[in-house]
This record gives sequence, structure tokens and C-alpha cells, in this order.
Amino acid sequence: MTLRDEIHNVILQLQLCSHVSAALPDSEPKDASEAVGGKRPPGGPEERLGRKASVEERLDHRTFALKSADHFIRRLEKAHSTRALEAILKDAQDSLSAWKRRPPESKEPEFGSPQWKRWVGESKESYGALASRFGCSRSYIQQVKNDYRVKVAA
Repeated sequence: MTLRDEIHNVILQLQLCSHVSAALPDSEPKDASEAVGGKRPPGGPEERLGRKASVEERLDHRTFALKSADHFIRRLEKAHSTRALEAILKDAQDSLSAWKRRPPESKEPEFGSPQWKRWVGESKESYGALASRFGCSRSYIQQVKNDYRVKVAA
């Protein structure tokens, strides 16, 4: 499988992810006065280094956690080197893994959700303590614990 084929596969998987219409991450206003916050002050990461950064270095600094498939399609159309294709593939894979990543579990999941029922089933707290914490009856907690208790092989 070629590098472009791998990129196309990742882009196809990204297209299956839910995206909302929003400002494109690589779009910039033509005039700095059109920017949301007004004119930007001079400087930036490349000028702090004492030199002007190349286009690739500036693109590397503009990373976003989640990028759409359209973003990578536009980058793929502009890519002319193997190095650029490898960077696109890496960024697309990172974006896909960010899309697939579940949010971190909280200590107490939302009341009534399957995760909450499992959490209650595995909890060592008493029925009364759990019932008073979540504002429900002891019999409901007992039912949830019976349904979701971890079965231990004897």
C-alpha cells in the first residue's frame, strides 16, 4: 500500500466522524484588521527565534486537536514531497485517534447511566449511603447492585 493510499484510508475514517460546521483551522483573514480580535501585534514564535520560519515550520506550530477530513484533503492536494505526505499521514492518524478517544471517566458517572449502574454495582459503600448520595431508594440501589454486581467465580 502506498503512502497516498494510507492517507486516503485515514481520511475515509475521518469522514465517518461527526463534524460541525465551524471556521476552518487553516483559514486566516486576508487583512489582519479583519481578525476577530482586531490587529495582531507583530511577532510570533518564528520571530522570537530570531529568524523567519519556513512554511512547514509555521504549519507545524498551527496544530489543532481535531481536524476534519476536508482539512487533510486540502493538504493532500498541495503536497508534493514524501516528507509532506508523511507529515499529513501522521497528523491525520493523530486526529483520528483524538476523535476515537473517549472522554475520561469521572469518579461518579451520571446518575442512571449504564456506567453509573456498573459503578454502583462495583461500589463497596452501603445501600443507605448510596441511596442518600443519589436521592433514590435503598431498594433501587439494591436492584442495581444485584443486576450489575461483578460475578466472582467460586
